[in-house]
Amino acid sequence: MLSNVDDNFGRLLKYLDESGLADNTIVVFTSDHGEMMASHGRYNKMVPYAEAVDVPLIVRWPKRIRAGSRSEALYTSDRPPAHAGVPCAVWRSLP
Repeated sequence: MLSNVDDNFGRLLKYLDESGLADNTIVVFTSDHGEMMASHGRYNKMVPYAEAVDVPLIVRWPKRIRAGSRSEALYTSDRPPAHAGVPCAVWRSLP
């Protein structure tokens, strides 16, 4: 499944680049929090170990966020409300 997500996410980014839409498009990739998969002898999500609470958040925002940069500034388990405001803020800032 991960290969499928990776392949299709790559196709999306390639399309944005080739169509000239990349500079005016913010791409956000995130996920639900993880399963423990027997780490620490646990199988569920309801524990505060990194395997259960670390959530990927990848943002591609050309000319605003340098490629390859990393930040620990955003650490929250309640991201969807934060995402909802991004398109409006971005729309106002685009030429």
